[in-house]
Amino acid sequence: MMLQIVGYLALLAVWTYVRVHSLLLKREPSAAFLYGMIMLICIVIGSLLMARVTVPSFNVPAEAAFRWIGRSLLKQ
Repeated sequence: MMLQIVGYLALLAVWTYVRVHSLLLKREPSAAFLYGMIMLICIVIGSLLMARVTVPSFNVPAEAAFRWIGRSLLKQ
């Protein structure tokens, strides 16, 4: 199990480095940053799922944010 997680991390780390480097060579730093952040989130969540750790749902923070936005729009 541990070897699979390490292999997953190594593969995605190399892939992310190659893609970010190519985006930086194309002079797209904002796209490189966004891609790197999304891949970092995917790497962390994927490794936690492979280790069978219960990952909390994204629904609670999203619901709180959208509830606040909805209430502010309805007050207007």
